[in-house]
Amino acid sequence: EISEATDELRDFLFENVYRNPVAKHEESTAKVMLEQLFDYFVRYPEKMTGYFKKELETEPVKRCVCDYISSMTDRYAISNFKQLFIPKVWQGPVD
Repeated sequence: EISEATDELRDFLFENVYRNPVAKHEESTAKVMLEQLFDYFVRYPEKMTGYFKKELETEPVKRCVCDYISSMTDRYAISNFKQLFIPKVWQGPVD
């Protein structure tokens, strides 16, 4: 039963998530975002948070940055990207 349920879940995920045309369309955007985050944190490793910053004492910068980015949820990565690379719109009154 468990094997059958696992197979059904796997089939569902491939059909509806991994091979979904909408998701596939976003792959190139996600790749660019992750590359830019990687380059930024390699350049400014001190901007990483707690554990990952501490790891810099014993691990190479690029390894720490990979681990840091891979620990991010999609939303957190997008939020970081927006904060770092998307200009903030001036929100004053419009004349």
